[in-house]
Amino acid sequence: MASGIKIENLKKSFNSAKGVITPIDNFSLDISANELTTVIGKSGCGKTTLLKLISGIEKADEGKVIFYDKDGQEIKEPRISYVFQEARLLPWKTVGQNLELPIRHEEETIRKKLVKEALELVCLGDIQDLYPSELSGGMAQRVGLARGVISKPDILLLDEPFSALDFMTRTKLQSDFSRLQKELSMTMLMITHDINEAVFLSHRVIYLNHGKAEKDLKIDVETPRQIGDSRLLNYQNYLLHSVFK
Repeated sequence: MASGIKIENLKKSFNSAKGVITPIDNFSLDISANELTTVIGKSGCGKTTLLKLISGIEKADEGKVIFYDKDGQEIKEPRISYVFQEARLLPWKTVGQNLELPIRHEEETIRKKLVKEALELVCLGDIQDLYPSELSGGMAQRVGLARGVISKPDILLLDEPFSALDFMTRTKLQSDFSRLQKELSMTMLMITHDINEAVFLSHRVIYLNHGKAEKDLKIDVETPRQIGDSRLLNYQNYLLHSVFK
């Protein structure tokens, strides 16, 4: 069951060589269930910190994150998966063994079935016996995505999942991911530096600046989308002008 996310007055500070920095300060946001919301912003604006606070990797100094179901009832322990910039596959395990890690509590027959389904979702064939060293960068990142969705989480957090790829591979994966998001109907929160990517994939784009949601833009174009859709240009231009004004 997909979960909505309500962020209330979050604050997070860190000590640094230059003193205390506060990338997230009195930050509030309501993220709808079953949608892909993307947060964009310059380096150091608090994007990754926000994901870590939602996932529980980091603890907030102030404020709270609330997860809720379609009836508005709070969910105490939602299932959350995290997809990183790199695939982060264990090199001594096969693709299948890597994918089984989030579902290791299941019976073997169920694990094998879920691995096959997850690989099909990301358009990969029978590669579960290959090792990460035998995969291309694009294939490895697809496996990373498959690992993120295999347990059917309520929330999928994505930390610039395509940034390490070359242009052609990244474009292909973006196109496939647009289809995947619609099929899964999962709540997703992604961060990226790429405005075009954000507009192409998202239902909603948040521009984060100095720890604040400075712009909040709904993308009213049906998904999945096609690369080069001219209806997305106005959204891209609006965000470009917002960032570089």
